[in-house]
Amino acid sequence: MNIDSVLEKAGEVGRCQVVVYTLYSALAFTTAFNHLTQVFTGGVSKYWCNLPNTTIGVSDNTFIPPDDPTTNVDEYQCMQYSNYENISSNTPLERCISGYEFDHSRYTSTIQEDFELVCDDNVKTALAQSVYFSGVLVGSIIFGSLADWIGRKPTIMICVVVQSGAGIATSFAQSFKMYTLLRFVTATAAMGIFLVDFTLLSELAGVKWRTRLSTLLGFCWSTGIIILTLVAYFVRNWRTIQLVLAVPAAFSLFYLPFLPESPRWLLSRGFKNRAEIALRKLIGKENASLPTESFLNLPKVQQSKRVYTVFDIFRDSKLRLYSLIIMFNWFVVVMVYFGISISTSGLGIDPYLVFIINGFLEYPAHFTTLILIDKYGRRRMFCLFMMTSTISCLTAGFIKPGAVLVTIVMVGKYAVTSAFGSIFVHSAEVYPTPVRSAGMGVASMAGRFGSIFSPLVPLLSYWWKPLPVLFFSCLSFLASLSCLLLPETVGRKLPQAINVYSMPIGEMAQVATEKITEDTI
Repeated sequence: MNIDSVLEKAGEVGRCQVVVYTLYSALAFTTAFNHLTQVFTGGVSKYWCNLPNTTIGVSDNTFIPPDDPTTNVDEYQCMQYSNYENISSNTPLERCISGYEFDHSRYTSTIQEDFELVCDDNVKTALAQSVYFSGVLVGSIIFGSLADWIGRKPTIMICVVVQSGAGIATSFAQSFKMYTLLRFVTATAAMGIFLVDFTLLSELAGVKWRTRLSTLLGFCWSTGIIILTLVAYFVRNWRTIQLVLAVPAAFSLFYLPFLPESPRWLLSRGFKNRAEIALRKLIGKENASLPTESFLNLPKVQQSKRVYTVFDIFRDSKLRLYSLIIMFNWFVVVMVYFGISISTSGLGIDPYLVFIINGFLEYPAHFTTLILIDKYGRRRMFCLFMMTSTISCLTAGFIKPGAVLVTIVMVGKYAVTSAFGSIFVHSAEVYPTPVRSAGMGVASMAGRFGSIFSPLVPLLSYWWKPLPVLFFSCLSFLASLSCLLLPETVGRKLPQAINVYSMPIGEMAQVATEKITEDTI
């Protein structure tokens, strides 16, 4: 009897399994918190020079210089009159010499105010976000490989400790450098949690529920966006927001030690007895009578404890080709996803309302993914989603702002969100168990480059206004076609052998149907 057979006989969604799946999936909330929290903690408020001897309110512009549209200097926010005794149009201006005052009508405190990231230093806010995404990239590499080395559950626990500790420390940061450093550390752990959590859920599930559980993380991500928005709406101080959102992950340390490790990973490392214990813990006492005691019958050659690394996914020729395609698809999907998300913030809608809409919009997108990729296949639906994104981006470049443009942009966001869920599931199913976590780490790393570059694409509009959306369209089109070169995985067992794609057709068929027993128990 093999692992999938045991899970199938256990029903795959027994009481114990539902608890395990739910507790692991809940960690995805915290990743959404950390990835997007700076939208509110770094929210932009109106500001102007602090004039200690003058009582000035935001509605009183008597002592605030008007902005001159013919210059690159923001006179209203960054300049003050050199003499306030007799102000006229000829009164000289100078830089703010006593700091700044901020409008608190929307945010009571932001990192811009505490660290004075304004005027000449206003680019530092974007720099902090770029550094954060760099941390996400590093986390994808480090924790993806670490999970293949020491196990899925220990890696998640390490990430939770690092994320919670760094997140709480961030709320007490007294300098921009310390804030940026702590955010970088938080990012590495936040991505480690999401990446390894996804891999673990894929390995805990049987064939029928693998896609559904993988997509469940997408629903948790969307819920995290909504929770973040509500917390930010009712708590307008950035330090308090940061602290409130950093604490929940720490509570998972009370239950994580009691959850099972991936029996597939344990078996791939030759830990047969531990794999049986983990599988019994997963299926629960109600399935205690199911036979799971055949680990000792595995051939010795399959009990190798060799530690595979990220380099192993590039040794086999076909796996190398598949990896390059997966990396390109992740790069494009993440770039387009964040590119569209950035554009929605400029629609003139209240930022809290925008994020609530974005959060709820992703629910039907994930639900679409859940149903269609199991029914019509991973490759075909990813191609359709990215083609829809291509048409949406292409059309948006030639539509004037208004309701029609908003509708088209939302269609594109819907499609690329569905594509994101599809490529997430497909990637995990293409990689063999010994390098699955490392492969997902490399794929996610490529996606992080997409997120880093996505804010730079709009700069192409300096040469031609529709150029950014045309750029997104071309990449989406290429991604939709390249995915067709990947193997279809719907309804198939997870590959176990590192060289499965280079085996003769007959042997590959045996692996696909698990007639060889590397995950047999």
